[in-house]
Amino acid sequence: MSKTSYTRKLLVVGVIIAIMIVAAVAYTFWSNIKPAVTKTVVWGTTEAIPGVFPGLVRTYSEYIPCNLIFEPLYMFKPNTFELKPILATNVQAITPSIWEVTLREGIKFHDGTPFNASVVKFCIENTINDTRRPFGKEQIGKIVDYVEVMNETAVRFHLKSPGFAGFPYLLAHPSCLLIYSPTAYLAAGDNYATTGAMGTGPFKLARYTTQEIILEANHDYWNQTEVPKIEKFIFSVYTDPGSMKIALEQGDIDVAHRWIYEADVKSLLNTTRIVTSESADPYVYFLGLNSRNTYLNSTKVRQAIAYAIDYNAINSLAVSRRSYSAMPSKWTYVYPAQNIFERNLTRAKELMKEAGYQDGLPENIEMYFTTLFGTEFVTVSSLIQSNLAEIGVHVDLKSVEWATMLTYRADGTCPMGIFRFTYTLADPHYVAIYIHRSDGSYGKGFAYGNSTINALDDQGAIELNETRRIQLYQQIQQMLDPEAHLIYMFEKQQYLFHSKNMKNLGLDSVIFYNWYNLRFIDKDE
Repeated sequence: MSKTSYTRKLLVVGVIIAIMIVAAVAYTFWSNIKPAVTKTVVWGTTEAIPGVFPGLVRTYSEYIPCNLIFEPLYMFKPNTFELKPILATNVQAITPSIWEVTLREGIKFHDGTPFNASVVKFCIENTINDTRRPFGKEQIGKIVDYVEVMNETAVRFHLKSPGFAGFPYLLAHPSCLLIYSPTAYLAAGDNYATTGAMGTGPFKLARYTTQEIILEANHDYWNQTEVPKIEKFIFSVYTDPGSMKIALEQGDIDVAHRWIYEADVKSLLNTTRIVTSESADPYVYFLGLNSRNTYLNSTKVRQAIAYAIDYNAINSLAVSRRSYSAMPSKWTYVYPAQNIFERNLTRAKELMKEAGYQDGLPENIEMYFTTLFGTEFVTVSSLIQSNLAEIGVHVDLKSVEWATMLTYRADGTCPMGIFRFTYTLADPHYVAIYIHRSDGSYGKGFAYGNSTINALDDQGAIELNETRRIQLYQQIQQMLDPEAHLIYMFEKQQYLFHSKNMKNLGLDSVIFYNWYNLRFIDKDE
């Protein structure tokens, strides 16, 4: 064999050995790399989600996908009453009726179009005027007159007279102040609530049906520190709470939220395989007493009723917690010494005697309730009936539709009833419009309030000094709450049931519609 031939053979052998070594190393390397995990969270609800678009929201569950696709100018920091800049960087009052907002630069919508001042003007004014979305006119149109573009990154909101000191809170509205792509909205026509859903948020709408909404992570999200940790967020709509509970227990869904049957809530609370999170509930439940009624016109009788109620027993029946105000307890505007009424039969009977009814009222009073809030309200109403009988106030229970109760309240013919109130604007003036004022929904319905309270609210509505504003609204509560026209009883605890592998999943304990936490949701596979 020639030297050249031998050298060639050695070269071939060397190449083969090298290839084998590289192949072996490559095999070892790739075999130890796990394929990327595509994390998916499935969120169950029994509330309909007829669309996902700002100003269209009609059910609580619609808020959630909307606030992941779209963003407002501000949100609330988790579990606080403090605002956090999102699409804006600053807001300042020029006057109580003119507010200038500075916008964040360099942001684009999911369709690639730019976010700027002209977009904000379009979105706000269109949400107010689009008749297909009446929620916008109802919530925002009463406050905002028009929006003025100052430059690419600044707008001025001109408010209707006399202005509104709580305007910054309006910027965090969970539906009507969400900003969307005008280009996508106009191009989608009547399909604006589905194919036109282009926001700036951490998730994009991938697919929409009335039974299932699929969101996908927006990897180009402008705030790279908050890019989603999951790839897909699926909202699955169930026809009944029982089916959703079974799906959770079987692992078909990761989260069950709104609504679970009351009996199933108690069952799930004792299940070790399911984790529970609690938050502020959007509703405060109270007993309304109509001063037009001959007997309920007496402050002492109303106070006696307030002292007769067994609040602890009600909270146990309704799986709820005690409430002392129409405003959530952690709001800075709530008067701190609200617990003026607790069960005290001795004091209740003394008040009945002072009112001239030592032997009880000579006539029965009708008390209305609805099972729309939950079947447990039958038991709650019966308990109140029993409590009041102990002081000689006998009531006839009337179960009716919620719409009927609202009609009776509006025309002033409901003598007594269990009602509920929620806020979609986290500001005391919004609460006062409905609850505290004599010309508000409940003031007119139950014939209470006075010009002094109205004047205090008028002042509070435009007071820019926050310390003074807090004092004004606490003064209103100090004046009105002891009168016991509305006896605040409880706010139901809102439960979120989910599998143990869910991470960073928690509801807000202060503002019920603050979904900022959900952008950090994660799960262990």
